[in-house]
Amino acid sequence: MTSSLTKFDTGHEDLIHDVAYDFYGKRLVTCSSDQKLKVWDFVEREDCSVWELSDSWKAHDSSILKAIWARPEYGQVIASCSFDRQVKIWEEQPTEPRNSQKRWVERFRLVESRGAVLDISFAPTPNSLRLATCSSDGIVRIYEALEPTNLAQWSQMEEFEISSSIPNTPPAGQQPQGQQALPQQQPQGQIQQQLQQTSPYQSQLQQQFQQLQQHQSQLQQQLQQYQPQSQHPQQPVNTKSTSSSGSSIKSHGLSTPGVPDVPTMTSTTAGYIQGISPSSTAGIGEQANAGSIHRPIDADSGYCIDWCPNRSNTPMMVAGLGKEKGARIFKHDGHNRWIPGEILPGHTQEVHDVSWAPNLARSYQLIATASKDQHVRIYKITESTQQAQQQRGSSSNRMPISPAGTPTQQQLNKPLNVELIASFPDHKAEVWRVEWNVTGTILSSSGDDGKLRLWTAGYDGKWRQMATVTANQQVPPST
Repeated sequence: MTSSLTKFDTGHEDLIHDVAYDFYGKRLVTCSSDQKLKVWDFVEREDCSVWELSDSWKAHDSSILKAIWARPEYGQVIASCSFDRQVKIWEEQPTEPRNSQKRWVERFRLVESRGAVLDISFAPTPNSLRLATCSSDGIVRIYEALEPTNLAQWSQMEEFEISSSIPNTPPAGQQPQGQQALPQQQPQGQIQQQLQQTSPYQSQLQQQFQQLQQHQSQLQQQLQQYQPQSQHPQQPVNTKSTSSSGSSIKSHGLSTPGVPDVPTMTSTTAGYIQGISPSSTAGIGEQANAGSIHRPIDADSGYCIDWCPNRSNTPMMVAGLGKEKGARIFKHDGHNRWIPGEILPGHTQEVHDVSWAPNLARSYQLIATASKDQHVRIYKITESTQQAQQQRGSSSNRMPISPAGTPTQQQLNKPLNVELIASFPDHKAEVWRVEWNVTGTILSSSGDDGKLRLWTAGYDGKWRQMATVTANQQVPPST
């Protein structure tokens, strides 16, 4: 088997965070900390094949972490996420000239995240254009284009929190943090003496408290005198999108080339904050300090997501659990809710990336994870053997489906067997990305060791490393 490497200068002025192929492998999009997106076309010539720059433009106000392509039936569409807490939808305009910085138009931006958006993923559903976003606030938000042919209107369909938010219970015999141990009971006589001694001080405190109340009322009267007579409250941003989960989504509409319409993330409008979803559980006062109250904003928080690309009775998703050090499968119940499922065990530190393998004629599923503990792990997902036997013995031999076509509670409670079938420490450094090929037979991983490693299973079913590509590898010049 022969292979070739093509090296080309991207021209980015800072670190490149992500490189993504389109569905056919003929186009590339690169994103960088220089806040730019660049689209490349693979051009085959008689003497050699090269990657030519199609267009480059400033896409965000901060480092761009990831860029992905939508399925080809929806046109040439790219989604990008950044540290600026925004996700933007871009569509190509073939009538614009190449390298004009106008060939890609911003159609919509999603601003509900209260932290850096760390990962995005388009759903594999063929009849609807859905996008899942995962940010450092620990919440996954799922959006859908109201009309796939019109990318200017999106709606937030669901959201769920990744972390289990289970309070830590202290060991037996220890008091929880922030609580003091109760003092030992004292005799009744000593308590009466202490009360008699503190009674003069109590009367003095009451007098001081009354004086403070009078002073406060005087200050309020003075403030009312200086307050302007007429106040014009700022009008809220015009909304164009709706939410099926009962909460409206603040839309900033269609971006017109040459006309800036970037929303202000911290300005308040008529009782709510721009960029904060009204459907969140925090109150208005809490939303003002969402970055410090809800959860610490940390770009290295270990939150990542990926859809199950295979047909199943219910939509599923795998997500990294952040500081809880692991990954978990989530299942959709058919009623705008995601139910936490099985844990992928074995991780000792945060999970940087997850990837669900496409399934071609396999009776099981495969999930790969990249972890901070320097390991690449592969998990085998199968249905419970006991559940499968019960289904074979049933008279109907059909899965129970509700009249609305949604999965029943029996399907949601159906357990999955999670088996760790491979764990590779070969990178000997933090592993940041894992990705399957189209058939789900070859896994690629990259880490801080500067190497791209390819893994595949042999005839005996054991996974092995099949190739290694070094970032600084010398490439012979093309002739």
